Parts: sequence; structure tokens; C-alpha cells
Amino acid sequence: MKELQILLVVLVFISYYFLCFLQVKKLKLVMLPFFIVSSIVLRLNVDVALNKDYYGYYYGYSLSDFNNIFDYFLKEPYLYIQYSFLKYPNFDHDFIFVFIYGINFILISVFFIWLAFLNDVSVWKKNILFTLYYFLFGYVLLRNGPSYVIFSYFIYYSIREIKKSRLIFLTPFMHISSILPLGLYFSDSKRYFKILFVFLILSSILIIFILPYIESNQAFDKIFTKADAYSEELEEISIFHYIYFGFMFSVFILQLFFLRKKVYNPFLITTFIIYLLGFFVNPVVGFRLSPYFLISSLFYKVENYKNLDRMLNIFSFFLVFYFVLTFKDSHYL
Repeated sequence: MKELQILLVVLVFISYYFLCFLQVKKLKLVMLPFFIVSSIVLRLNVDVALNKDYYGYYYGYSLSDFNNIFDYFLKEPYLYIQYSFLKYPNFDHDFIFVFIYGINFILISVFFIWLAFLNDVSVWKKNILFTLYYFLFGYVLLRNGPSYVIFSYFIYYSIREIKKSRLIFLTPFMHISSILPLGLYFSDSKRYFKILFVFLILSSILIIFILPYIESNQAFDKIFTKADAYSEELEEISIFHYIYFGFMFSVFILQLFFLRKKVYNPFLITTFIIYLLGFFVNPVVGFRLSPYFLISSLFYKVENYKNLDRMLNIFSFFLVFYFVLTFKDSHYL
């Protein structure tokens, strides 16, 4: 990595840390331009083609016209619509993808600014989300990133019983895996856990008996191409994913300790089951589904342990070192 890029990465983290840490709104508004400017300068100094998913989109993502409505849905039309809209002014392929990455960067930046201004989410929780997902969502994932953002908005207000945003129904059009947490919209139902149990049984039957028969179906070709790509990646980094599994399981155990009976709620149970299902299908798939559980966990407010909370707020500054590593890990540098 170039020294300038490392410096800018550190500046982005520090500016975001203080944007979260400062409690007075006027001081936050003073710090906000520092975060915006440093993040824009960093984005302009990192070629979009260096991120690890770029050429997968550039060469491998199918942007051909769809044959029917089912095929259209499987194409995850969010990205398809953007590309189709931009190709009509005769912009070249390279410019279109740079433009789409720019839109994605703005969307993810707005999300993290919204997160920074939330008063009932601890500073250390904001910094964990920022450290783990800023580069992954903002620089790499063109489809998953926006769907995670909408899910975060949905889960924040749902947990607090303020509202349930219907925007979550847009997420499968961004990434098809977002179908999995849609059931949380109906989590108020008294039969929710019974329905979830039936869903798990049917999912198991689908994986064991039906999947081999539909694998050859042309309409599912896109999905299985992705699954093959996940398997290839798995061979290289499988140890990491098993360690990550241990981390996610530890988070669930900690939730049992800190939240106690509150942990037995639709949001944590469902998202943890989604992660487990993904992991047992393929650890890389599980990793890509894990933000649903981690975001849900961090958005829960723990009333007790205020001294621990203050200490974690201060020590979360040292996440800056891991933040630099996430930048390196998400790019070919």
C-alpha cells in the first residue's frame, strides 16, 4: 500500500471515531466535514479496479436482457437497472462501473453518517460496524452492500418497536440472498416461531432432495455459478471461516449473558439461524450472511454495564489497526 493511502485510511477512521464519540450535536456537525472530505479523498485515490470483486462484476456479471420475469428477478435487477440506464447515453463499460461504484460509495457513506448520529447505539458498536463493513460495503459489494444497509435501517427501528420499514421488500431485487430475513417483517405474529420451524424443515428438504434436480435448470444457472465461485474461494481461506464461525458463536453466547431472556426474540434467533444455514451450506456463504446477525446483535441496547460501555467506547479507537487491514484485505494492493 502507498503511504498516502495508509494515511488517508487512518484519517478516515479517526474522523469517524470522533464523529461517533462526540455527544454534542453541534460538535458532531463540526467533525462531519472532516469525515466527508477524508473519505472522498481516499475514494479518489483508490482505483475501483483494485477491489477484489471488481473483475467479477466487470467480466462475469450477466447484464444481458432477461427472457422472462423469473429470469429478471434472478438477475437481481438493482444493478441491471443502473447499468441499463447508463448505457443508453453511450457511456463506455469502464465509466459505467466507476459511476456505479461512486453511487454505492455515496449510499454507504450516508448510512454510516446516519449511524454516527444515533444516540442509543454505543460508540464501540458503531466503530465495530464501521471497521468490519465500511470497505466491504462501500468499496467491494455492489449488490449486498445496499441490501445490508436497508436491513440495518429496518432492524434498528423494528427492535425499538417504532416501525417496520417496507423498504426491506426491495432487498431481494438487490441480492437474492436477502429473501432469507424477509420473514422478520412478520415477527409480531404469535405463530412466527412455528412458521420459522416449518421454514427450517422445508429448507432442509430443499437442500437434501430437491436441489440436485433443479441444479441443471437454466434459470438457476446464475445462482449455482455464484455457489461454485464461493467454493473456489473456500479452498483458499477455509481456516479463516472456521475461526469466524467460532467468533460468531461467541457473540451469540455473549448475547445470552448480557441480554438474558431478551436474546430469545425473532431478530437474533432468525438471523443467527440464517448464518448457521449459510455456514453449513458453505462457510463463505455463511460469512456473507453473517452481517444480518452481527448488525442485529449490535443494535440491541444493554441498559446495565455502563462502566464497561464507557471503557469499550475509548478502547474501540484501537480498531484503527484492524481497519487498515480490512482495507488491505478488500483490495489487490
